[in-house]
Amino acid sequence: MVQFSESLTKRIIISLSSPLDKRDDTYIVTPRRRLARQIKEEFNNSMQGKLSYSPQIMTLGDWIIFHGEALLAKEQILLMGSLQAQLIWGEALSRVKKEDILEELTTWDIGREAGATNTADAMRQKLIVQAQDAWRKIHLYQLELNSRVFAKDKITHFFYEWSNAYQEICEQRKLCDEFMLTDKLLAAIATKEVGIKRSLWVGFTDNYPVYERLYELIRKQGGGLIDKVDAFRIKSESEGKVQVPQLMMEEYENDQDELLDLAQKVKLFAQENPESQVGVVIPGLEKNWHKVRQSFAHALLEERDTSNYSAEELLDELDLPFDMSWGEELQEFPLIGSLLDLLRLNQERTSPAELLDRFNSPYLAGHKEEIIARTRLNSKLCLMSVTYRAISLADIAAKSPL
Repeated sequence: MVQFSESLTKRIIISLSSPLDKRDDTYIVTPRRRLARQIKEEFNNSMQGKLSYSPQIMTLGDWIIFHGEALLAKEQILLMGSLQAQLIWGEALSRVKKEDILEELTTWDIGREAGATNTADAMRQKLIVQAQDAWRKIHLYQLELNSRVFAKDKITHFFYEWSNAYQEICEQRKLCDEFMLTDKLLAAIATKEVGIKRSLWVGFTDNYPVYERLYELIRKQGGGLIDKVDAFRIKSESEGKVQVPQLMMEEYENDQDELLDLAQKVKLFAQENPESQVGVVIPGLEKNWHKVRQSFAHALLEERDTSNYSAEELLDELDLPFDMSWGEELQEFPLIGSLLDLLRLNQERTSPAELLDRFNSPYLAGHKEEIIARTRLNSKLCLMSVTYRAISLADIAAKSPL
């Protein structure tokens, strides 16, 4: 459960209690619905009737769909926690010169802490303008819509490269409130009402038929789908030339033979695509740690005498053709691709650990080592995601350089 520090609560109270900010059109925007509920509860308990109005506390998806295009200069937007970081990433990733990025991050961080008194109005106006622009930029990367949309099909992730057509559908039909997403989305794709642009990433936990339908539609629209059921590779096309495969997904059971087969596929994938740097992410690994490592060691070292070494020792000394990331999948992190891009852009001048220290986000809590492990990949990035008794979509960050 998220606990809010006394300093955070006081900061909210001070900001909302100032004479400048007493208005009914105040929004507190949070990344997820659960966090919104927790903030609202904490806020109400802290205020205890001190304010004559109640600010609107809503999620990222709600704010974008229903308010993102209708912001007025008078509106106040309090961007709490990781949402502030998302704005920073959106702004930073829009910069052509990577030298500007760290300076921009520092400016935002200092300004946010310092802008509480005489600079409050200026900071608020800056946030409004930058928020409008940042949301539009984030649409070009990855956007996680409200989780309640996905209750029917138990979708864990939905990322869509935001097109004008899809945005119009969301706004006109009130997507998050009136119907479940999947069938409508598939129908829109089939009729080309929503076009497949560069990336369409949907992750399902246990609804394989819908998953197959989606990728069949992508294939029919020229999305470059190859292989079947147990392995999908999506290729993006540029001027008729097929680029490096961006995605591979696997499903496996807790079975030694299947793990060995998986390890062989990873090895083959890396060999066939030397220009693509591959990462392997295995959620829930704590249940199968020894078995998975043993399988990968056997597959990668099949020509060596491994009898005197443990699987862990062998893998640790290997110069792997791919990055091995032994952490849980970051399902609570909707903008992982953008974060990886940002880390990649800055890796020549600062370490991932130093850059991550700049972000105070609940999405990063407990996952710092996992993210750092992923950022070992340079240039184009292909993350191969493998899940225990489930299908999961990898976080892809193989975007063109900014």
